[in-house]
Amino acid sequence: TSHHQRKHPRGSKRSTMGFPAVFGLVVNLAALSLYDYYAHFVKTSAEAIASGPGVDAVALADPALSWLPDWGFVVIRLVSALVVVATALSALMSKTSVWITTHHLSGSKFSPVRYDLKGPRRFATFTVQTWCLLGVYFILSSAVSAAHLLGVRDGFLASPYLSRCLWVMYEICLSYSILVTVIVTFALIPMAKKRAPKNLAVFMTIRPLLMHNANVLLMFTELLMNRLKVDPMHLPMILSWGLWYVVFAWWWHRRTGVFFYPFMDYSLPNWKILGLKMAVMSAMAAFFYGSYRLDQLVESHSHTVKAAVVYGFMLLILKVR
Repeated sequence: TSHHQRKHPRGSKRSTMGFPAVFGLVVNLAALSLYDYYAHFVKTSAEAIASGPGVDAVALADPALSWLPDWGFVVIRLVSALVVVATALSALMSKTSVWITTHHLSGSKFSPVRYDLKGPRRFATFTVQTWCLLGVYFILSSAVSAAHLLGVRDGFLASPYLSRCLWVMYEICLSYSILVTVIVTFALIPMAKKRAPKNLAVFMTIRPLLMHNANVLLMFTELLMNRLKVDPMHLPMILSWGLWYVVFAWWWHRRTGVFFYPFMDYSLPNWKILGLKMAVMSAMAAFFYGSYRLDQLVESHSHTVKAAVVYGFMLLILKVR
């Protein structure tokens, strides 16, 4: 079956009727993100550490755990980066075909598509893109840690701008790792079992299992080790990562006819697509707030209690078989 067999009313007014509403959300959130950066990051001191109002290279480089050697912190981050990069490269080079069948919500103008999700095509999914962002974070934060340990106090790796970007990247990776794992465990896998059992292969091979489970293991370990704090004022920038994927998903559908997630469908009625996008944004905000509360919860307890709470929660949301 060709993966290009579909209804694709490119010129239909109905097919893009939800676009103006969501485009307005994207523009407004981009403006809020810029305001958020200039209103909060500029006011933070380059010398501030994570326990204060801002962040700098020290907060990124020094472990929060007093018993953890400085080089141990670097090594753990490097191992995390290696796991992410190796998994991504394995997905990129894989020639194994993984066929999926897309689904659409009622009111959609598009038909289901059978699509071969192999090689570079895997990088079109939100899970893989978020996984790659983890890799970028761990590579750069490892470099910052190593440079700080070696006495580097100026240049790119000691730049407050890089530190601020990594701070937000950390918050994005933490929040969306939890979101991805919860959605896959409690929504996508049960849905696949009910509607398309053949799609389970997408979730149950080694690479998807790593991306849907090791993501929270890596980020929860980072949460326990680093001195960064989740700042609720960064919400607009955190949501921007999700809205970036909305724009990407629409471009990808125009190119291939494939929506991996039914709520991305821009042919739905205007009220429905706007409601879905608002629901998705609310979920993203809720997971970010959950990350903030988790960060606050573990802050005032011993390392043993912190680890028990964080890893205990992790076990509740994992799905490995």
